[in-house]
Amino acid sequence: MSPHPTQRIDELAHQRVRLGVLALLSRCDRISFTDLRDTLGQSDGGLGRHLRVLEEAGYVLVEKTFEQRRPRTWASLTGAGRAAVDAERAVVAVLAAALGPDPAGGGAASVAAGSAGFVAPLLKPSAAPPRAGRCAELILRNTYAGYSVEAEGPMGDGFRVPEGFGPWPGYEAQRMAFLSHHLRDGYVRRWRDPDGIGRAAVLLVELGDPLGPRAILSTLDESTAHVPGLLKARAYRFDAGGANGAASAVVWLAQRPFVACVWVSEAAHLVENRAAVLARDQFRVLAPEEPIALRLAGDATVSAEDSAPPHDAVVPRADATPVALGIDSPS
Repeated sequence: MSPHPTQRIDELAHQRVRLGVLALLSRCDRISFTDLRDTLGQSDGGLGRHLRVLEEAGYVLVEKTFEQRRPRTWASLTGAGRAAVDAERAVVAVLAAALGPDPAGGGAASVAAGSAGFVAPLLKPSAAPPRAGRCAELILRNTYAGYSVEAEGPMGDGFRVPEGFGPWPGYEAQRMAFLSHHLRDGYVRRWRDPDGIGRAAVLLVELGDPLGPRAILSTLDESTAHVPGLLKARAYRFDAGGANGAASAVVWLAQRPFVACVWVSEAAHLVENRAAVLARDQFRVLAPEEPIALRLAGDATVSAEDSAPPHDAVVPRADATPVALGIDSPS
């Protein structure tokens, strides 16, 4: 009798957090400690302990550097670590087959779907190009007067970057997070004003995990801004400085089963209001029957008028840290 496939499991790599680290690192050259921590929902100490275990096993290389006089820790996968990922992928496939058909009649497709979950990034993506799905129908279609669509496209269930976009800051961490919550569909659209100064983008994804949208937002840093009427959203402002006074704002919001990210780059005195307007417009498309209030997470309804500050704008908070996941510059 051949040994059961569970006997082939590498206990060191198979542990939940360490498997998440390996899965994420298998998709890129290196990832910062901060992105790993936030994506996997770990404390600094907890992630540090797991990285030490992987480093001692020779699966991960940890490097400490200084960037702009600030210490930063990076992790990357070694050859042994990549071999461990390949072995884990093979074991997952064998175990999925060993589970047999779904008693409810779901068959092999249901078994495969159930085995994805947290280890989804380990599974080989489909070679088929992504097709436009529900996200293409529900993503915001129009923005400010004079703005025209510069690039757009479906991202599918593999979160592929469409033509006309480069992987933006936070892309790999976003991909890991979305796949971990059974990503079903995705679409991204970007606009530009006639002068080429102002830009805006919206990313919309649909998740199969009903708790996924709220879980995704919970992994983000505390807001540095506030969008009136969408108090359960996460909002951030970034001042780029320079002579042109440019700034950018990012707003993340969730409405089951969707997660949306709105990004605006504009003159500093315009960027706050414009990001707030786009975020509220996208929410209205996702939930036309809902008031602009606190319904995003099922809280008791509070009107936008009751919750908004004196002026209808994104109000920055100087004491908060930047967002870990965001479309800072989809180009």
